[in-house]
Amino acid sequence: MFFYNQLGIVIAVAFFSVVLYDISYKVEENRCGMTWMYEQPEFIKLTMPSVVQHEFAKYSLFIYGEGSYATYLKNMQGKYKLDGVPVLFVHGNGGSYKQVRSLGSVSLRKSEKSVYHFNYFSVDFKEELSALYGPFLYRQTKFLQHAITQIFNCYSHLPLSLRPTSIIAVGHSMGGVVIRGLYTLSSFNASLINTIISLATPQKEAPLFLDNFIYEFYHEVNNYWIRESNGKLFNTTFLSIAGGFRDHLVRSDLCFIKTLNKNQRYSLTTSIPHIWRSTDHQCIVWCNELVRALTRCFFKMIVFKTKQVSKSHNRRLKVFDSIFFNADLKHSAPRNNCVSIQVENTMSSFYANKSCFHLYSINGHGIILLSEGSLSEWVLLCDNSACVFPYYTFPTHKKSSFYFYVNSSVTILDGSNEVFVQAYDKTNFLSVNIPFLFIEEKLFHFQKSFFIKINLIGFIETWQAYKLTFNNNYSFQATVGLFSPFTSDIEYFLLNGSESISLKLFKGKPYNKYYDKHVYLMIWSKNISSINVRIQPDFVAIFGQIFKFNYAKILRITILFCILKSLAEFSKLGQFNVFQSTLFVVSLTLLMLSTKLLFKF
Repeated sequence: MFFYNQLGIVIAVAFFSVVLYDISYKVEENRCGMTWMYEQPEFIKLTMPSVVQHEFAKYSLFIYGEGSYATYLKNMQGKYKLDGVPVLFVHGNGGSYKQVRSLGSVSLRKSEKSVYHFNYFSVDFKEELSALYGPFLYRQTKFLQHAITQIFNCYSHLPLSLRPTSIIAVGHSMGGVVIRGLYTLSSFNASLINTIISLATPQKEAPLFLDNFIYEFYHEVNNYWIRESNGKLFNTTFLSIAGGFRDHLVRSDLCFIKTLNKNQRYSLTTSIPHIWRSTDHQCIVWCNELVRALTRCFFKMIVFKTKQVSKSHNRRLKVFDSIFFNADLKHSAPRNNCVSIQVENTMSSFYANKSCFHLYSINGHGIILLSEGSLSEWVLLCDNSACVFPYYTFPTHKKSSFYFYVNSSVTILDGSNEVFVQAYDKTNFLSVNIPFLFIEEKLFHFQKSFFIKINLIGFIETWQAYKLTFNNNYSFQATVGLFSPFTSDIEYFLLNGSESISLKLFKGKPYNKYYDKHVYLMIWSKNISSINVRIQPDFVAIFGQIFKFNYAKILRITILFCILKSLAEFSKLGQFNVFQSTLFVVSLTLLMLSTKLLFKF
């Protein structure tokens, strides 16, 4: 019996050690740029009504400023007369109101060259651990309603036609759940917030249910959003952004909000054009590439006449789609004097010397383009009436070059760089059976090409993790995209030489749904003549995936096992003293609670 006890302890220690290694060391490099403040950031506290201050003595509301703008705000001496676009930032579990400074600073710099400007507000919840204690969520939600009322009071001096009628709300982590919780309050007017952006927010469920209040809060909020998705929430433009595998605190699949409203969006930072990188839980707030994308989004939603956010949710949604999903934006019709070029299924190139070129694929397949110059508006999809941007754009190792995937014809306007093209032909489609325990290695030969598609047959579960290596004799630089049909998520890798790529899924194949497509890789490189693909199970990452998607159950089972083991030791003593009896009662109570949590959630 002693041997088995020791063996169980060794296995448990080994398992958690491997998981800790996977989380701590097998992490993608942080490729986000830092967002800097160019002047001294200052946070000016707004005075709340005495009744609110008495009820929520710990909480505060601040407005963000820098340099001369901060001096301008302080000179108002509490009687604020603002005329910008209000944006409210809500921090999350253990967060700080000062996290608004990245968004606020970039917006201030951009407003210097624009006729619009934004007023950034931030609430201070005194770093409360709202993810661990449910009553904090209810209290923060109520204060947030008072904060919004106070924000609108800052614009009461403006004519009715110029006053903001709604605000933009940005929530980080649990702050995004608190914003959604506002709508469940009977006294809250849903039109006061027309745009919500949540960053790394566990929308689906809390990472841990440590009390029944958290469970009830999520249950109430999610049911309301499903019930009212086409009712009171129909005009609410919503975007949830997840950070990818670098975020170990909130899994990306938890950021997906299940509603019946098609006007709500979900994306990964790895899928957003010109970001294409994973962020950890704190980095997502200050990642310069994402902050700039959000700022561009806010400015594009402004109506020139009112200098406020557009009341049309269709317009706001189009702005979301154009910036975060590369959706189509209309442009003028093409010229008639374009040079026609037929694209074959082997790579070729030409120089777009400020002329108009029309490319077409005779087999009707798509076309892949590689721009060696800067990404501009000269690559457009055109028909007889209008032009739009290409839907799919991919990064390369060079900051100023990009791959485009377009339909069977494309018109290039005013290009000035060398362009490589190739038809998207099925001869470049491959299939590899995903191994269970052993290594799968295949060698493929191609004609001159710069893209390959590899179907990964059998890659359907979140616990699966594989190491993919391209063994080639020549210097191999490539862009690799991992596409999953189970979600709209895309993860990009920039590969150098024989580096390995870790393949993992955020969401597995649903058991009750049929998919006729497989998870697949798209590989783009300047010239691929042959490629040696080596796929093998990554057992360290497998243990990490099992823990990430089942950590709550694993921890509860571990606690349950420890309690049962303690009770077994107590039973050997025969007769308990007062201390042992008390400890026995406490252990039995924890056993009952642990069992309840284990089967309830």
